[in-house]
Amino acid sequence: MGWKVEKIAVYLKWSKQTVRETIHRWNQQGLMGLWHSPRTGGKRKWMAQDLWEIERKLDTQQRSYHSHQLLFMLKKRKTFLV
Repeated sequence: MGWKVEKIAVYLKWSKQTVRETIHRWNQQGLMGLWHSPRTGGKRKWMAQDLWEIERKLDTQQRSYHSHQLLFMLKKRKTFLV
């Protein structure tokens, strides 16, 4: 048999309630229930120049960035709206 809710919650660092809700959506809707689950909070707003700046950095620099580094860079430029 599989893991218990408590073990999944510890492993994923989620609340037990979130695990239960996710399992319920999976049982009811399959993968679509997971992909289209409602999100809390407002959506972030990206400006076209934010995406352009990310593309430029990735195309011109011989290194990789993770999402937190890119977000920090955009926040420094004050073009990213939260």
